[in-house]
Amino acid sequence: MHLYVPNRCLMAKIPFRAISGVLLIDKARDISSNKALQDVRFTYRAKKAGHTGTLDPFATGLLPVCFGEANKYARWLLDADKTYQFQAIIGQHSSTGDTEGEITVIDSRPQVSEAQLRAAETAIIGDIEQIPPKYSAIKVNGQRAYALARQGHEVIIPTRRVHVFELSLTLAGNVLTGCTRVSKGTYIRTLVEDIAAQLGTVAYCQELRRLQIAHLISDDPASPRDMHTVAEIRSLANATERDKLLLPMDLLCQQFPAQAITGAHWQSLIRGRQTSIDSEQQGMVRLYLDKQFCGLGDIHDTRLKAFRLLNTGF
Repeated sequence: MHLYVPNRCLMAKIPFRAISGVLLIDKARDISSNKALQDVRFTYRAKKAGHTGTLDPFATGLLPVCFGEANKYARWLLDADKTYQFQAIIGQHSSTGDTEGEITVIDSRPQVSEAQLRAAETAIIGDIEQIPPKYSAIKVNGQRAYALARQGHEVIIPTRRVHVFELSLTLAGNVLTGCTRVSKGTYIRTLVEDIAAQLGTVAYCQELRRLQIAHLISDDPASPRDMHTVAEIRSLANATERDKLLLPMDLLCQQFPAQAITGAHWQSLIRGRQTSIDSEQQGMVRLYLDKQFCGLGDIHDTRLKAFRLLNTGF
């Protein structure tokens, strides 16, 4: 099969575009989230692009990229539940919690029963206290924790409460495989160590893949949504074909109910004025004018005010 690979010198002459939409990337292993972002931004020639939810370089899977106006609504995706699949090596410890650290064999033949696995699942599910890894992007006194750790400084990170909604574990030899759905702020490297502690041993995360954020991936035949590798995106012959992969911006804020508005409502909102509306909805809503998403609004009693609007030509 012939794959079309854009010539970067030729593409550099193509002007950047003011496009908006959401692209679901399947990030490859051993590249940073920012590298994946810059690759697709260059391929799309997008003026503005950002990603939501950083993945560690060794991790793969779902990395949503927001182009243009979609960045206004990316923040609501950061709070969403996330689903991961992981593979861990038990009986061995890593200084970083993953394959990049110094590996130490603590228990060469860990003995774990099926009953212990089920007990660990039960113990972990629910609210738990976590100490994020010192080799992480968390800021400590204004500096990234991983930078301080690499400089040999003592890194003290406070515990945080996270929630594990689902967890399933299987074990083959010393390879522990799991799938979990967790709240924002959960570090899977730390979760693996927490699980190992429940099993009476140690472990480090060998493979990590993000499968889902909220509702983004869908196998619904009516509106299927899937992620695409950077190589797959680059292989498409032109911008028209690549743009077909872009998803609508309101996908980022589906937790809010939809509210139809009129042209008169819109004219008031873009001028910074509240407007009267007959609606059963209260609080944050997704606004639609002529069935087109145009932003977020806030309804209190019968008054509607703008919260975050698209810069469109309505």
